[in-house]
Amino acid sequence: MVWAVRFIAPARIFTFVGADLFLYFLPMTQAVYGALASGRLPLWNPDQSCGTPLLATLQVGTFYPPHLLYLFLPLPGAMALSAVLHLLLATGFAYVLARALELEVAAAAVAGVAFGLSGCLLGASFFPNYQEASVWLPAGLLALGQLARRAAAGRPMGSGWLLLWCAAEAFPMLAGHAQLWLLFNYAWAAAVIYLAAAAAYHAGRGAALRFLLAAGAAAVLGLGLTAVQLIPTLELTLASVRPPKAMTWAEVDPWGSFPSVYLRNSLVPPFKLTSEYLGLVAVLLAPAGLFALGRRTLALALAAGAAGIFLVLLGDITPLHRLYFILPGLAAFRFPVRMQVVVLLAVAMLAALGTHEITRALREDRPMRRPAALAGTAAAALAAVLLTRAGEPPYIPLVAFVLLAAAALARAGRTSAAVLPCCLALLVGADLFIAARNPALTPYHAAGAALFNRHLALAKLARERRPSRFLVLGGGFDPDLQAKSGMRWHAPRPDDYEPLVLARASDFLSIGDEPQRMGRRVGRVRDLPRSFMDLAGVATLVVGTPLPPLAHPEETVRGLVPRGHLPATPESGTPPPGPTIYDNPSALPRAFTVSAWRVEANPGAMLEALRQPDFPARGVALLEEAPPGLAPSANDAAAPAAAGIRSYLPEEVVIETRVERPSLLVLTDTYYPGWLATVDGVAAPLLRADFLFRAVPLQPGAHEVRFAFRPGSFRAGAALSTAALVILALGGMWAWRAARHSM
Repeated sequence: MVWAVRFIAPARIFTFVGADLFLYFLPMTQAVYGALASGRLPLWNPDQSCGTPLLATLQVGTFYPPHLLYLFLPLPGAMALSAVLHLLLATGFAYVLARALELEVAAAAVAGVAFGLSGCLLGASFFPNYQEASVWLPAGLLALGQLARRAAAGRPMGSGWLLLWCAAEAFPMLAGHAQLWLLFNYAWAAAVIYLAAAAAYHAGRGAALRFLLAAGAAAVLGLGLTAVQLIPTLELTLASVRPPKAMTWAEVDPWGSFPSVYLRNSLVPPFKLTSEYLGLVAVLLAPAGLFALGRRTLALALAAGAAGIFLVLLGDITPLHRLYFILPGLAAFRFPVRMQVVVLLAVAMLAALGTHEITRALREDRPMRRPAALAGTAAAALAAVLLTRAGEPPYIPLVAFVLLAAAALARAGRTSAAVLPCCLALLVGADLFIAARNPALTPYHAAGAALFNRHLALAKLARERRPSRFLVLGGGFDPDLQAKSGMRWHAPRPDDYEPLVLARASDFLSIGDEPQRMGRRVGRVRDLPRSFMDLAGVATLVVGTPLPPLAHPEETVRGLVPRGHLPATPESGTPPPGPTIYDNPSALPRAFTVSAWRVEANPGAMLEALRQPDFPARGVALLEEAPPGLAPSANDAAAPAAAGIRSYLPEEVVIETRVERPSLLVLTDTYYPGWLATVDGVAAPLLRADFLFRAVPLQPGAHEVRFAFRPGSFRAGAALSTAALVILALGGMWAWRAARHSM
């Protein structure tokens, strides 16, 4: 109901908040699962960034098991269903975690609602990998707690709990969020230390050792399951603009810290969906959890962890922000605010502990009974008053819940204990329901879907000119013209919108773009000289307004032939008649041969040489190493000769050509580890040409050249993941047989 009434129904406008769902996640998911549905493993994406790894890009979650939905249900509806299912899973795991702590049903409901319906997780519907990964934080804690309890009791560990812990370890990475996977592992490590110490204290070191061995073995298997995704992603990351190294605070928080805004968004009921909002009622209930009998150590640990992360998230106004750089690996990721999900779960569990303690205070004949109940009711009343600030009449009945709870205090303790916790759970839910109003359009709306397929004429033209590329400069925020349109239209573009864009591709596309850090880090074109555009085979150019900050805008369109205009749309920012379509008659073919080349071992010097206006890029190739067994022709002025592309598939390209002298076949697709070349069926050296592209040396004669993508990183990862699956299957069979024999 919350999803339909508060997230979907109010949405009206296309905004920056929901942009990534349109511009990244939907086209990537369509491409990956469209390929899988057709029987192809999507290792390579030829339609973006002059070619780039696809499976290794991580965020789409190719191997995440719940994504099987996408193979059987149409997109984007399947993505909406997945979001709802993960919100339910988050609610359920938090509820069961609270019940495993032996909390009352109403108190556990507070934990489930406060976590699963929070602004953090509901707002993460715009970032599916974040939402899907977040679900497994409470699941991992639940599994670890049950394993520790069984170890302390001397009982078998239970294959179900081991499997859940193994899944929790693997699924955040398989869902596509390495940052949360790393963060959760630190949280789980802290939980393991706490639980092992408790097991050693209550049941001896043997119990603690059994727990540690079981948890460690399952974690290793979970890590093995991630290998099929993790190893290719690590290979791509090392070659990307975001190598795994620590950044400065200005780099990890590039938009700046606004502590007052963060505090307000976290604690004050918002007028619209805010991903930082923790829930006012839950926050007000949390302090009562610090007085929970028998659980104060746990409550203090939760409070300390939440407070520490919260202070880090305030930014560099406090010295505690340096804690982000202490734990290895965290500083390799941007946007520390993503740690909010850990704060959220801690607040949810503290609120559940507080509700449980209020219930016990009411039920038991203790001096603290009436003050605790009054404190809980006062907190609820304050929350209700603040919640009504939204001014929406349907939420005035919140006050009725507070009055009902206050009336319960006048009755017997058992009645109060039954009524008040239910009212608190309802208030927590009502609080988050109010805060869930989402004005941002999604592709799940008819109006959102209509933002695509508005430029079908351009899509048809780009496909007809394949394998030549097309490029859009300017065009505002029109989703149909953004970089991933190459994937949606199956028409290649030289640019991309990709967090793990290859550093070489980014440098090639973003000459002189160092000040534009955010643009450079996702592979957007900022200032592409005409010579580079010609070399990349851009035969169609669309120019709208506002243009990116080009150094020489007049050079960009000089010599191009106007072809017509695209329709003007509100999002494009271009007045009628709309963005202009140009033909580029000087674009090189995607595959050609040259008989002249030079060796330039320094990549920076090579890029600088290509940038020079007088460099004969059409007749000379620059290589980082000399081609073995081949000497360049003395005729440096020879024009490139086109080569015929017989077959062009994402992971295999076949080219036929004839050369009269020793030559290089240049294919203007990205050079990347895993690409292999054969000439007439015989393995041939594959060289990097012109900074970014692939080249193969040829002797005189007619040849068939085949390029095939066979990445060793994927094969190694697949082997490790298969081994982990086999071990899990054998372990499951053994546990099943043991259970049968014990009956």
